[in-house]
Amino acid sequence: MNTYRHFVFITFLSVLLVGCASSQSPLHRSVGSELPKNIGVHGYSPVSYFENNQAELGDKSHVYQYKNRVYYFTSAAQVETFEMNPEKYLPKFGDYCPYSLALGRRVGIDPTNFKVHDGELLLFHDRIELSTVDVDAQRDTFDKAEKEFTLLKF
Repeated sequence: MNTYRHFVFITFLSVLLVGCASSQSPLHRSVGSELPKNIGVHGYSPVSYFENNQAELGDKSHVYQYKNRVYYFTSAAQVETFEMNPEKYLPKFGDYCPYSLALGRRVGIDPTNFKVHDGELLLFHDRIELSTVDVDAQRDTFDKAEKEFTLLKF
């Protein structure tokens, strides 16, 4: 990558990370925002990201409880799929934006801003992050996010 393009890329990434870090927006609440706090992925079906490549609100008639969280799905078939291997479908960083975690901050996600990369579900805070994400090129950012997320779990 030439020097100028590298400079532009680094500058843009810096602005993006500062913007994400300074945001104090709450966890995303969409249709059905009166959902209890134990609802996984804010009521969106984790299986839909993988099977349909889209964020789809689940139906309260298709539920599955896993690790003290309740997940909604679009169909009974999705419930069965999830039940066979729940960890495969859970967001890698839970309810947190990976860019913010890389900066040591906890900023919630908008479940409609997602990317499935190498079989892992990544959920982002906003569309700007999603539109600029290149997980392989930004590996150090995602490595930092993984370290911060590990600390959150303890």
